[in-house]
Amino acid sequence: MKAFAIALTAVLLSSAAVFAQNHAQAAPQAQESNAQKLLMDSIEKLDVTGVKAALGKGADLQWASGTENKMSVIAFLAFMSADWQDMRVEHPEQRAVEILQVLLKAGAKIRAA
Repeated sequence: MKAFAIALTAVLLSSAAVFAQNHAQAAPQAQESNAQKLLMDSIEKLDVTGVKAALGKGADLQWASGTENKMSVIAFLAFMSADWQDMRVEHPEQRAVEILQVLLKAGAKIRAA
């Protein structure tokens, strides 16, 4: 019985260690996905401040969409230009240029990774 208790304790301790390790790895990934979502939402809304905030939170500039035709963040900005007429944003072209400058200065590439 004592050997069983020791074995059970060892299994529980190793499971707790694995859980803690997986949880520690998942936390940065969740933060990255939140930063990435903020970046893409900010690009879509032409929100320069939001783009800067997302980059400050660690958004991935080399992100590529999960679609078959991979799209970089810069290509996503260009793709969204089709919706600028429908947006109620002042000077959308000027905002897009400013976002493009921020992205390029931060190291974004034109092609998807």
